Amino acid sequence: QDYGRFPLSPDEKTAAYAKGSGYDFTTGYVQQPIPSSSTTWLAANTASYSSTGWSVDNNSNVVAILMDLTAFPNGMATVNAGHIYNPKQHPYLNANFSDYDPATSTDPHPPGGVDRTGIYRDPWGNPYIISMDTGYDEMCSDIFYSLKLVSAPSGGQAGLNGLVDSVDGTTGGDHFQFHGKVMVWSAGPDGKVDPATPANSGVNKDNVLSWQ
Repeated sequence: QDYGRFPLSPDEKTAAYAKGSGYDFTTGYVQQPIPSSSTTWLAANTASYSSTGWSVDNNSNVVAILMDLTAFPNGMATVNAGHIYNPKQHPYLNANFSDYDPATSTDPHPPGGVDRTGIYRDPWGNPYIISMDTGYDEMCSDIFYSLKLVSAPSGGQAGLNGLVDSVDGTTGGDHFQFHGKVMVWSAGPDGKVDPATPANSGVNKDNVLSWQ
């Protein structure tokens, strides 16, 4: 609201807009650090991203911008060098830091908070998945919860957790959306998600959702 834009890096903006107008962006599915300036990786995956919508980064760029970090706890520079994406230097996110480093640790149960590489995790150590309405149509589409098998296993346009498919007909499709600008969620206590299981059952039932 302060800047009239979402907290995205240049590469993430490129990936979001590569899909064309009206598309949204999900970040957080990639858990290990991927340098924000990895244009080679981005170029190699633009085609698959454009067709599937999978995120191209972890949530560390969003965290760096919202917390106004110019360097992560491990010393790695962030995309916010010189406070370029948060010139007011205002901390919009207040989160605790942890000493966990996903690049070196073998701990299967990392602590919550922002780890040494800038990934923001829930109390059970799962990365937060963040989707933003980069299509600017007041409807937010998350890469996981947009799926019909997850949000409308019985068909129709009315989905679980208040989501709706306003794109397809009565049969519905993989276009379930939240009426709002941002969706944040995590895998919850069991740390698991399944794109072929309804949102209200199995491993998806304990997922923590910001829009509920």
